Amino acid sequence: MTTALPDGAAPVRRSDTKAVTASAGEALTGPVVDRGKAQGAQPEKVIREFTGVASWYGPGFHGRRTASGDRFDQNDLTAAHKTLPFNTRVRVTSAITGRSVIVTINDRGPYVRGRMIDLSAAAARAIGMRGRGVGKVRLEVLESPLDVIPAAGSRATANREGPALPRGVTSEAAAE
Repeated sequence: MTTALPDGAAPVRRSDTKAVTASAGEALTGPVVDRGKAQGAQPEKVIREFTGVASWYGPGFHGRRTASGDRFDQNDLTAAHKTLPFNTRVRVTSAITGRSVIVTINDRGPYVRGRMIDLSAAAARAIGMRGRGVGKVRLEVLESPLDVIPAAGSRATANREGPALPRGVTSEAAAE
């Protein structure tokens, strides 16, 4: 059974996977869905939390190299931060709209006093901040798979004699 949509409306998917309609001037509320996440997957572990002011950047920097060496694409979900390592994943939640987006740190900045993070234009649009230019946000640094340290060494060493030895130490030297 198909239902006719009103003029200017298009089906939109939300995190609850129900189809809803939004007319041309109507904004959807609620958090942005984590793209690529399997339904029923465990939530990401939050390592640290901050609150501060975010701004966004885009058109003037589009196509230029970022501090990480990537080409900046204002349509990607990326951000600039002064100290977080490159490729760190951060959930940014707007204090005004309550909407959130997960971005990857690939640049340095912002270099304006009092600002904590510079979002790409797409990330700012996702949390409803693009029109204002700046806004108060909560940052949640997410644990990446590389942050997880296996307890008994890697699988490659677990099948051998035991846990991995420190570099430069041989099994004969460890036995003495």
